[in-house]
Amino acid sequence: MQTQTLEHTTKWQEVRAEWVRKLRDGKTPEKAEDYASWFTRCQGLKEGFDVPSHNGKPECGYYAVQSINKTRWCTCCYQRDEKGTIVCLLDGGLRHPKEMKLEKWEEMWTRAVKKPLEYADYKHLKDTGRLPGESEAAAADRGNVVSINAGNGATLVPTARTDESMVTTTHNQPPEAVADTYEGLLNQFELLKISAENRIKQGAAKTKEEADQATDDAERLLKIGKKADGKYKEEYEPLDQKVRVLRVKWNILRTEPDELKKQLKTRVVTPWLKAEDDKQKAEVARLRAEYDAANAAGATPTAPPPSTKPTTGSGLGRQSSLRTNSKCKLNNRVPFILYLIEHSGQGRQEIDEVLQKFGDAYARAKTDPVPPGIEYVEEQTAV
Repeated sequence: MQTQTLEHTTKWQEVRAEWVRKLRDGKTPEKAEDYASWFTRCQGLKEGFDVPSHNGKPECGYYAVQSINKTRWCTCCYQRDEKGTIVCLLDGGLRHPKEMKLEKWEEMWTRAVKKPLEYADYKHLKDTGRLPGESEAAAADRGNVVSINAGNGATLVPTARTDESMVTTTHNQPPEAVADTYEGLLNQFELLKISAENRIKQGAAKTKEEADQATDDAERLLKIGKKADGKYKEEYEPLDQKVRVLRVKWNILRTEPDELKKQLKTRVVTPWLKAEDDKQKAEVARLRAEYDAANAAGATPTAPPPSTKPTTGSGLGRQSSLRTNSKCKLNNRVPFILYLIEHSGQGRQEIDEVLQKFGDAYARAKTDPVPPGIEYVEEQTAV
């Protein structure tokens, strides 16, 4: 039996007694004791009190249970048969306690009693395959079975209305093997996307039902993403294995020649080119000085020949020469960072993103003292 506070114990007992009186005064007084607890549980959901239950001892009423694979809600009705035995109609199929193992019978009641439904909601689930508060798109995407109406295991698939304002349902969803293909998952995503984008445009939920439906959409989108990631890995793994084999095969020839080339250029060729360039610059300076001196003395000297950059290589392939590259040498980081913040223009956003990343890391670690220039703030988000 569930643990109750004294206040709640009194509450549910009072409510149940009232329902017994109402039912006895109604058209079916013989059902007063059988259905009073169910009526009380429905009221308890609204008013926030619990009603105790006993394992393996179900009581008449209308409930919902999740399917074993947790992909849909099933209708679960407990009622008496012609012999007075309480039996269960699970998705319309008869379950008799004598035909089930005791632990299975007890488990089914334990799951059902957690979600009592008012009859209108039970009828809605029976007719549509989803609870009133469920997102149509999410419920349809799960493939809820409409066993009462169709009687043939037909499933639901979401389709967009002409005004694209919401998503409704049709039958004949492809089997799971097809639905989990790239095309199937893409179709599910596109249809859920319509519902999700319209909810986002409408802004913050105004009722619990709207919040529930948005949560359903988010849950389905999460599952589609996980399935897609799994399918991607299935396709990628054999390709990645081939790539790893190719890397092992070609790695030496792809990397070591380049590394040796860089060392030859850096440690052998560049020093010689620099030395040769210095010699040429010195020779050009000498010739220019002689030319200027002769010119000043009134002579007509021959102009010095133009200088040429030193190169290496036999000429049969690519030659090497000196190239001037510009790079930064950091002498003092702080003033440079301040300069970037004030003068970087479009790059300001990129700087802010980097700073935000570091600041968030400090906030998560709750580093004390708080670094200058930031403060730790807390915000609540749905998970």
